[in-house]
Amino acid sequence: MTHSQAEAVLPTASSGSRLSTLILGGILLGSLILAIMLWQLTARPVDITVDGLNERVTTHRTTVGDLLLDLGIQVGPHDTITPAPDSPIQAGMQLLVARARPTRIIADGQDRTVADVAPRRGWRWPTPGSGWIPTIWCWWTAWP
Repeated sequence: MTHSQAEAVLPTASSGSRLSTLILGGILLGSLILAIMLWQLTARPVDITVDGLNERVTTHRTTVGDLLLDLGIQVGPHDTITPAPDSPIQAGMQLLVARARPTRIIADGQDRTVADVAPRRGWRWPTPGSGWIPTIWCWWTAWP
């Protein structure tokens, strides 16, 4: 068997197999694009406020705690999270993380440091009838 006879026996790529390869590639590419679009369309937008900074994120996570973990937001024992970490994520929900800061209280000759989540800007003493009225004068200073 000569070299030219061996080439005649071996199958060659026909235009039909090239067409089927192109069709299969197009189907795979179209499926990938469709999957990415569906992934983006099913994500739920959530507005997050941490220490007064707002940001809108989209997520597929099911609970607030999972979302915070995903974003790398560490929550301390005295921090306030609204809604609670085990709450389910809903589209358009507002998530607030208020970090507790050490606050120094000097009153009646005593000096104490406590964890406080009161906002720093625009914070005022409660008004009469609000359920809490300070009975002693305190000097408040917050450490950054």
